[in-house]
Amino acid sequence: MCDPWYEMTAMPIEEARMILCKEIIMTSALDIALDIVSAIVLEIVPNNTVMCSYRGYYTFQHQQFIKLIRQKLKEKTQDEADK
Repeated sequence: MCDPWYEMTAMPIEEARMILCKEIIMTSALDIALDIVSAIVLEIVPNNTVMCSYRGYYTFQHQQFIKLIRQKLKEKTQDEADK
C-alpha cells in the first residue's frame, strides 16, 4: 500500500517561507514590515535548506524555524532601539 501524499511529498521551500511569514506577522505583538520579516525568513530558510515532507515539516521543522525567526526579530528590534 502507498503512503499518504503528505508523507511522500516534500514541502516546497517557497511555500514554507510564505507560511512562516504569515504566521510571524499574524502572531507578532510588534508592527513589523513584511519586507523585514521576509528578509529574516530568507536568512533562516535559505535556498539550500533540505525540506521534509509536509508532515515532517510541521512535525520537526516549523516550530524550530519560528523560534529562530523570532530570535532574529528580537535582536533586530533591540538593535534598532539601541540606536
